[in-house]
Amino acid sequence: EIGWCDWSSDVCSSDLDVINTAHQNGVKVILTVVNFDGDVIHTIMTNSTVKQTFFNNVKSRMIQYQLDGINIDFESLNTADRGDVVNNFMAELSAYVKSTNPEAEISFAGPAVNWSGWKFQGLANACDYIFIMGYSFWGSWSTTTGACAPLTGGSINIANTVNVQYSAVTQSAPEKLILGVPYYGLKWIARTSQPGASVIDWVSSTRFTTDQPNSQTYGLQWNTNNQVPWYRWQINDTSW
Repeated sequence: EIGWCDWSSDVCSSDLDVINTAHQNGVKVILTVVNFDGDVIHTIMTNSTVKQTFFNNVKSRMIQYQLDGINIDFESLNTADRGDVVNNFMAELSAYVKSTNPEAEISFAGPAVNWSGWKFQGLANACDYIFIMGYSFWGSWSTTTGACAPLTGGSINIANTVNVQYSAVTQSAPEKLILGVPYYGLKWIARTSQPGASVIDWVSSTRFTTDQPNSQTYGLQWNTNNQVPWYRWQINDTSW
């Protein structure tokens, strides 16, 4: 099993307790490095000095806290950086870390849909595995309600992600793919009681710990098109 941790500051004693307990129970702990700024990511990946500093810092943190691997969660990459640039970067990072820790797991958080530029086969070759972010197909930007992670239905869905978007990797090295699934839902105020209703307003993301009991209160529904559960309740005559 793998525990995903995300630290933006120094690790405190409670974090160390979690790491130690995880290791005592045979659970690996992976450091996630996050950046969502395309221009900053470009500099990290292409400026040799910045890149080497990044490599040094990441490996140092990994050694300091006896972590089992590194996941690079770079999002909003510039289109030109999504192919060979990021693939070469990941290959270099992997070689650098594994030169002193051959067992380290180096991975990348990949998008559910290749809107343009990604070379997933090369990315899979450059690291140990790709963690597919199989969620946020709908969200705060949506004009209709929809599933966070639809299994089927529409032009993009989880089945399409695995069988089409990542087809080259799925067919050649499926062990290099980990499908990340959401333990959260999406909440809107909508105009009708049916799936795909027109949105009046976005409310928030929700959590399974709240959604499960709420679904028992309001009635669990099943969307056969997307193959996902959902629930609803009426606010007034014009909204749900």
